[in-house]
Amino acid sequence: MYRRALLTAALGLGALAAAGAAVVNTATRVLDLGLGRRVVFISDLHIHNTAKYDLPNYDLLLIGGDIYDRHTPGVHVVVETLSQLRGPKVAVLGNHEYWDMRRIPLREGLGALEEAAPRCLGLASWAS
Repeated sequence: MYRRALLTAALGLGALAAAGAAVVNTATRVLDLGLGRRVVFISDLHIHNTAKYDLPNYDLLLIGGDIYDRHTPGVHVVVETLSQLRGPKVAVLGNHEYWDMRRIPLREGLGALEEAAPRCLGLASWAS
């Protein structure tokens, strides 16, 4: 019985992966910093397909780099995913965006972030 359940689960996950469905694992930790606001920090999204994130309510979303990487099919997927995240957002790029500049130029990656509405700190003028 255990073997059948394991095989069914493996086939189900394989079908989801083949269909392009994104499985997003998130861990939540609540810290009271006494700001009177709810700030959510996420990083290392490595967006490969359009994904949905079930985040707690927030006043500000901080996105800490590695938003896309060499497996991201294009910036359109980044725009589609980040556009679903409502409210004020601030983002910075990480090492994977830098390493993948030949495939997705930094200017194009920054354009995707601007289109999805976050503010990129310290990189817009550097990349110009």
